[in-house]
Amino acid sequence: MLVVLYLIAFLLLFLLALLATPVELSLQLEKEERFDYKARLHWFFGLVSVDLTGLAKKAGSMKKAKRKKRKAHRTKFPGGSVSPQSVTRLLRGLRHSIHVRELSLHGRIGLGDPACTGMLMGLLQPLLLPARQVSLVADYEEAVFEGRFSARVRLVPLRIFGVLLRFFFAGRR
Repeated sequence: MLVVLYLIAFLLLFLLALLATPVELSLQLEKEERFDYKARLHWFFGLVSVDLTGLAKKAGSMKKAKRKKRKAHRTKFPGGSVSPQSVTRLLRGLRHSIHVRELSLHGRIGLGDPACTGMLMGLLQPLLLPARQVSLVADYEEAVFEGRFSARVRLVPLRIFGVLLRFFFAGRR
């Protein structure tokens, strides 16, 4: 009996160690004539690497099939009602748990109407100012959306798990 308890304790510690190891996700999106993307997950400081590009395409086709079933069985949120403070705490916790290591965006955008393009650029430019490697060019003559986006994000799953647990059990006090 004692051996089983040691085995369970060892498995729990091993699971905690796995969740405490940082995970790095790199993502590249490119939209020229057609949309193309690459996603890769690195774990254990780069020792384990998984290509997610093919997995995301399969998941997209499976989601369409599940979406039809889910519409009939909508459930209530498990924590009951959600307050704006708890959502704010959740977003703040996620923001502190996810570290953006690299972010670059280069693109050309146009809506076909110069006034609408100007309004869109007026909305986007203040949001993009803090990022250093961002260049977004407005095309006031034609409707176009093309460019490249790449990001590298590092996160610790145990921290995100803690933030999500705190969010789900915040309304039950």
